[in-house]
Amino acid sequence: IVSVTEDATLYAVWEKPVYPFSVSAYKTVVFSKGNLYYTSATKEFAFEENQYDFRSWSGKDAYIGGVYSTTGTSSGDVGLFYWSKSAEVAIATPYDDSAASVDDSFFADGLTIGGEKWSGLSADEFAYLLETRDGAADKYGLAAISPDNHRVVTGFVLLPDEWTLPEECSFTSGTNGGFAANEYNADEWAAMEASGAVFLPAVGYRSEDYYSGVLESGYYWTSTPTYEYDRNMAISLFFSGSSIQPYEDSRPRYSGCSIRLVKTYEERN
Repeated sequence: IVSVTEDATLYAVWEKPVYPFSVSAYKTVVFSKGNLYYTSATKEFAFEENQYDFRSWSGKDAYIGGVYSTTGTSSGDVGLFYWSKSAEVAIATPYDDSAASVDDSFFADGLTIGGEKWSGLSADEFAYLLETRDGAADKYGLAAISPDNHRVVTGFVLLPDEWTLPEECSFTSGTNGGFAANEYNADEWAAMEASGAVFLPAVGYRSEDYYSGVLESGYYWTSTPTYEYDRNMAISLFFSGSSIQPYEDSRPRYSGCSIRLVKTYEERN
């Protein structure tokens, strides 16, 4: 209670709602605003401004700020990373991780961006999102977004634990219908995003200088190495126009895959 003794101007202040995602029975997270990228211009890691923005690596495909380019962005940009405990190896050209071990953890201590600590989800946490949390089967689907109402960016939508469908939008869960099952223009996606939806664009993957799958498939690193049989392999979340696999895609660590990081929202015993 404030006693007003003279004229005063009051301003309303709104906080952006937080939409957590359960990744285990004891932990919820929030996703970064966009995919991770590295640029040699600043020698820093950062997040794309929009969820549908992406870059592969220097000289290859990128979609940034509504502009699509087949020649990428500035020299040294990286948006598809090697799996490594070292951020330096993850952006290196070419890949050389002679110290790789089956005990490695991806970007071992996470990354600090914007003063906050971010990390990757494990294969089990992605699986919990897609298969175990309450209503899991109804909270993901393939989609295509047209931010400029011209170029279409295909990908994969995740919905938060508590979610209300915007009146102007529709949503079809699962993989039936492929990327065309959920098509959003700029305004419709803005409404979906304001309700907590997360979009992972289909950026494809790279292996040294070979690049494939842009706008056809997505490969997102988990923090899980394949301990059982090969120190040179790790697990990625894979999706295409007909399939979503949270833990079945074992890939060489020298593959370049996308990364979407999270920060812990709540942990409980």
